[in-house]
Amino acid sequence: MSGAEAAEWGLAVEAPEPERLDARTETLVQRIARVPINQLQMMKLLVNQSLYSHGLHATQLLGTVFDGITRHTAEGYEFQQLAAHGGSSTFKG
Repeated sequence: MSGAEAAEWGLAVEAPEPERLDARTETLVQRIARVPINQLQMMKLLVNQSLYSHGLHATQLLGTVFDGITRHTAEGYEFQQLAAHGGSSTFKG
């Protein structure tokens, strides 16, 4: 997806032309640098909390736990052996 498409779809605020990108980035960096650090930290917490409230954090945590559990089952060990030897369509699961 191009920057222009991202902006058109509402996934980006703007999409400067390539020749203006460096200058626009520098302008935004300078603007951000003027914001007090505690306000930047609070905004980061706000954005992260929004993601967490939608389940991202819990999903990532559960995915890690489930992966760890399933690796240590008979099926998990069998799959690891098959994968180590190039895979096979004979996985019993």
